[in-house]
Amino acid sequence: MVSNGTLALQRPNPVLWASTPGDYATLSKVHHIPDGTLYTAATGMMAQELNVEVISNNIANMRTTGFKKQRAEFQDLIYQNLRRVGTTTSDQGTRLPAGLDIGGGVKVVSTPRIMNQGNITMTEKDLDVAIRGEGFFRVTLPDGRIAYTRAGSFERDDQGRIVTPEGYLLEPQMTI
Repeated sequence: MVSNGTLALQRPNPVLWASTPGDYATLSKVHHIPDGTLYTAATGMMAQELNVEVISNNIANMRTTGFKKQRAEFQDLIYQNLRRVGTTTSDQGTRLPAGLDIGGGVKVVSTPRIMNQGNITMTEKDLDVAIRGEGFFRVTLPDGRIAYTRAGSFERDDQGRIVTPEGYLLEPQMTI
């Protein structure tokens, strides 16, 4: 905070965020904020927010037949090299044994599905089946597109065709 009650958030140059023009100049005279520090922290918070959302989705769907959980994967953003290895650090010729790099933040690069085998539960329904190992059931959506599922709950429609509980036809079509 500065005397006029405003706070500026600086992203890596040249973009500045401020509530009114001139706030950053006022703020930088009162408090030293290293370039990009708040931006770097914000990227970490946004990445963790997505991570919590992925975990929440996994928990909400843990009892959904055929659901495969996901995992958020992260990657560092570019590093800024402040001091190179071997740089002279004093008038006596002392050399820096390790460099000094400052990270630019983090980003989410993917949320892949974890395709591990789930628990197989016995049911009393004649058309329920399970896939052990790799593979999917191929179904036709109402608009004609093909989709894939691992949920093995099947029923017969009024024409005797095998369908999912949502009414999607199993491919290749079978009639009982």
